Amino acid sequence: MPKTPEEALVDVIAGTLAFYPAMVRAHAKGEISFEQIEDLRGKLCPSASRHSALLGITKAWPTACILLEARLAHKAGEVDSHQHSFSFKKTAPPVLRAVHVNPNDVARKLGMKAIPNFRVPAKSVIARVFHEQLPYAEAVEALSSWTSSGGRHWEAGTVIVKAKNFGDSIQALLIPTKLRKSTRLTV
Repeated sequence: MPKTPEEALVDVIAGTLAFYPAMVRAHAKGEISFEQIEDLRGKLCPSASRHSALLGITKAWPTACILLEARLAHKAGEVDSHQHSFSFKKTAPPVLRAVHVNPNDVARKLGMKAIPNFRVPAKSVIARVFHEQLPYAEAVEALSSWTSSGGRHWEAGTVIVKAKNFGDSIQALLIPTKLRKSTRLTV
């Protein structure tokens, strides 16, 4: 079940204040992972929620990463456009979409941009974790197979995807593999 706007705001504020970037960077070692995030939460602010730790630590991580939340959702405006229609008109079922995509500052500086509400490809490890109800899985994926709700494809490139099941949603860390200076990923 999605959080209330108040809960979401508290997570953002707690993630920003409890996980000050200089403190996070002093402890951040190697590639980001859910285990590292949980370890840092325990060291820096054990009373913080897991969600605020995900937001704050990924934002402050010293290397490029994107925090993504995937859940069943409709295209933007798809449900609203049918609310005032006849009840016998069926709405398409929701599909697995990245409802929140948060690139950190390093990822933004590399030119990685977020495409809101994009459909998670069926072949993605994120879809596998969701549909098979796996606790965790990871894979290297080509971004060219990912499509936004408007039909736009992400540009060429690969990312390591670490997907963790949180019940009704999947949290995923996307970490770009080697970036060539001529390659610009649009995420």
